[in-house]
Amino acid sequence: MIIFVIYVTSPTFNTNEMITNPYKSKIKLRYAARNSQTRDNVASDNVPDFKLKPLKKYHRPSFSPYTNSWIVDIAFIEGSLSFGYLFFINENTRFLFCWPQIGKTINSIAIGLTEFLKRFGHKPCNIKGDGEKGFKGIADRLSGKMALQRSDDAKTRALCTNEEYKRNVRFWLKDNSNAFHLTNSYSIIDSVIRVMRNLCAGQFANRSVFYEVLRIYNNTVHAAFDNKFTPAQVQGDFLLEQAYIRAKEQQLAITELKQAVGGMTSYNVGNILLVHIPFEKTRQIFRKQRRNFSALAKFLRYEGGNAVVELLKPVQLLAKSVGNPEGNVRVIAIPIFYTKIIADSVDEIPGEFDELMH
Repeated sequence: MIIFVIYVTSPTFNTNEMITNPYKSKIKLRYAARNSQTRDNVASDNVPDFKLKPLKKYHRPSFSPYTNSWIVDIAFIEGSLSFGYLFFINENTRFLFCWPQIGKTINSIAIGLTEFLKRFGHKPCNIKGDGEKGFKGIADRLSGKMALQRSDDAKTRALCTNEEYKRNVRFWLKDNSNAFHLTNSYSIIDSVIRVMRNLCAGQFANRSVFYEVLRIYNNTVHAAFDNKFTPAQVQGDFLLEQAYIRAKEQQLAITELKQAVGGMTSYNVGNILLVHIPFEKTRQIFRKQRRNFSALAKFLRYEGGNAVVELLKPVQLLAKSVGNPEGNVRVIAIPIFYTKIIADSVDEIPGEFDELMH
C-alpha cells in the first residue's frame, strides 16, 4: 500500500505589505488612494517612482560667482525666541561672522547688520536671506522701496541712509520670488548653525564659549577646500577665493550639461511634472512618505537653477494662520532634479497618475 503524505503549509505574509495596506485588489487600492483616511497607507505599484540617491549627480555646487557674497540667518538658543545670534557666512570662503541678537525686529537686526557692514560693506556686497520680515524691511529701506518709518530708531536710520551701503549692498531674499522655497540655496548656513551648536556642546548661550568656538571654526581647515585651507585663509586671500570660484564654475558647467541631457532644462510653461517635495525643509519634517515623487505640479518658470511649480493639489507646509487656516502652499520652488515631466499639459496626464490628483 502506497501512502501519500500531503504537507499543508500556512500562507506566508509580507509584514511590510500588510502595514502598507492590507487590501490587494485594484478596486480597494484605488478607493484607499482616494480616501483621506487611508491614502497615506497606499504605495501603489502603478505610479512610477524614483530613488533620490542617484539624483546627487545633478546637484549644483554651492558657491557664488561674486566675491563678498554672504548668507544671513538668525539662530536662537533652544527654548528662546528672543536671544541668539545673527549669522553671516561667506558663500565662497565659508568665513563666519556672528553678532549677539535679541529679537527679530528691524531695529534689533540693524545693530548686528551695522557691525557686519562696518567690516564688509565698503565694496559690493551681496546678501541672501530667508523670509524674515526684519531683513526685508531693511532691504526695502536701503534700496529706496520703502521710506523710513517713525518706529525706526537712530541705528536703523543711520544704517539705511548710509550712502556707501546703499550703493554697495544688494539683498536677495526668498520672498522676492513669490514662491515657497524648498531649495538647497541656504543649506550652507543651516549646516554651519548645526555645527556651531554641536561644537558649543550645550553652551550655545554662553557668549564666551560661543566666540571661542567661532574663532576655532574660522581657523580650522574646511572640507570645502579639501582640508587644505581655513575659512580665514581663503577670506584673506583674494586669489584663493578666485581659484575656488573657477573650480566651482567648472563643476557647475558639468552639472548643467547633465541636467540638460536628463531633459530637466527644456520644460515649457504648463508642462505637468511629477515632483518630490522635501518635507524635511518644512514644518512637516517627520511626515512619512510612501513615495519619493509624490505630487503633480504645473511648471511655471526656472529661477536660479531651480524650478518654480504650481502644485495641482495644495500641500500643508506652513503654520496655520488667520489668512491661511490650513497652512497650505500651492506655488513652490524646488531643485530641478526633483522633477520629472509626465505630460505636456493637464489634459494629457496619463491615467496611471489619477490617484495623485485626488
